[in-house]
Amino acid sequence: MTSHQAPSLFEQIRKSDDNGNEYWSARDLAKVLEYTEYRNFKPVIKKAKEACRMSGQLVEKGAD
Repeated sequence: MTSHQAPSLFEQIRKSDDNGNEYWSARDLAKVLEYTEYRNFKPVIKKAKEACRMSGQLVEKGAD
């Protein structure tokens, strides 16, 4: 018997662009991570972007 796993919350909110690149909406992530107000999640986004820059990763400009 094969068990079927339900997709994780992160898989459920995953999006992809026309080129097949995966991305997640910050507002959707905030909800999954149980932030009650999006404004409280914005500093997390800022830290993540800075960590990406410091490690040489491309940080795409999205709606902040």
